Amino acid sequence: MMGQRASIEDHEGQRMENDREGHLEEAADRFLNGYLENRPMTHHRFSQVRNSLMEFARQSPGYRGPITRSRTKAKRDNRTRSPSYPNEQEEFYYADECCPKKFEYIMDSEPLDQKVMEDHAWNPNDRSLNIFVKDDDPLTLHRHPVAQSTDCIRGKVGFSHGFHVWKITWPHRQRGTHAVIGVATKEARLHAVGYTSLIGSTPDSYGWDIVRLKCSHDARRKEQWDYPSEEYGHVNVTGESYTVPESVYCILDMDEGYMAFATDDEYLGVAFRGLRGKTLYPIVSAVWGHCEITIKYMGGFAPEAPSLMSTCRRTIRSHLGRRCIKNIYNLDLPKSCIDYLLYNTTVEESMTNVQSHSTFNRTYERKVIEEGTKGSPITSTSILSGIPVMSAIPASFHIQPHGLINSQHLNFGGINTSSLFSTSDNHLEVVLDISEYGADNIEISISNNYIVVKASHPEKEDQMGLISRSFTRKFHLPANVKPDAVESNVTGDGKLHIKAFAPKDQNKGETKTIPIKIND
Repeated sequence: MMGQRASIEDHEGQRMENDREGHLEEAADRFLNGYLENRPMTHHRFSQVRNSLMEFARQSPGYRGPITRSRTKAKRDNRTRSPSYPNEQEEFYYADECCPKKFEYIMDSEPLDQKVMEDHAWNPNDRSLNIFVKDDDPLTLHRHPVAQSTDCIRGKVGFSHGFHVWKITWPHRQRGTHAVIGVATKEARLHAVGYTSLIGSTPDSYGWDIVRLKCSHDARRKEQWDYPSEEYGHVNVTGESYTVPESVYCILDMDEGYMAFATDDEYLGVAFRGLRGKTLYPIVSAVWGHCEITIKYMGGFAPEAPSLMSTCRRTIRSHLGRRCIKNIYNLDLPKSCIDYLLYNTTVEESMTNVQSHSTFNRTYERKVIEEGTKGSPITSTSILSGIPVMSAIPASFHIQPHGLINSQHLNFGGINTSSLFSTSDNHLEVVLDISEYGADNIEISISNNYIVVKASHPEKEDQMGLISRSFTRKFHLPANVKPDAVESNVTGDGKLHIKAFAPKDQNKGETKTIPIKIND
């Protein structure tokens, strides 16, 4: 009985201690958000003032301090980690170690048009009543100066598949004590009384507090964790003095099931795992009066079926686990395969290395792939010469008008050729890998409303004998595009870029005088 009574008293004392600390933090936040709202202050100075206020309150005679500091620490240590905590996952992939290539492609591309960004902007019908979307800027929200309130707004588009990137711009002086960005389901709450990190407090949302530098998911029952983490060796941004820049890139890969963040200067690493199977919307929660937060959708990749090699890599890494990943070096595999398992090479590079050292029998000497209808050329135009060079396009990358990248992996003559393709009645954009052929061996013509690409190279000798390759590929000429509007160029990495756009109405909105001819 005495032991049970002592345990009950300890539990009650611990609860009272946590309540006192919670009230103290709330009072400090209320003071800073209310009285210092219009005074400029850096995040570091803001934290110093907050900590000083709390320490001053603890030293006051009316404050009953905690029974023992170790009890609070013990309670925190006893709380379990969220399954979304990256280190709780045994599997870890490229994004856990390096900046995703898809993100780099998107950052190097041209910005999307305004309509696409507005289609992915804040949803004026899915918000707290204390937030509204600005009429003159549909990408930006404005929060009313309501005290003791935490308010959220979701984006218009939820993501369940594919790779997506959007940028959040949040001025430093408009963040207050709780400024959270992340993703959430449709069921996540959009309002709470008081100042709190609302996003990430329940199982329906995942949030990164860019003031406290904490990530949370189901935080009422699970521990929060520091982010960015020191475990990412390439990140040197940890510590209380670090201030998150005004612009942050949110990286959501629903095929791999993770969310990461980056700035203009560096990639910060994976923040959340285990997101597959959900439909998640961009979301922010704010406490600062008159704050304005802008969202810009940067682009995305449509989901792709995984290759056999990537599936094997996933299986091997999953079997080894996070802690034993270095045992890959002990596997009886060629170095090219080891590099591929460690994300040091791409599929194409690994296949090239494997094929050059393998002894399998090649079952073909010559293969021609021809698609589309056959017809004799009506107009034959040499497009590779005498054409203005197009603006630089990142290799193997294209953003379609709706913001998704449609990547198709084609096989030309036994070669894995990555082709990126986008078309409509008014445009055509294509990227083909012709590195095996060279620009001198490419012929492009226009025939029967098709853009025809032919490539071939003479016989080459390898360790198994002689081989020659060729292919013919035809693309429909868009309905509103004239043949002389087709342009192309070959980049240094062996990529053939083809562009064709319908003429724009240059006289739109202008007044033009047309003489009237009178027939007698």
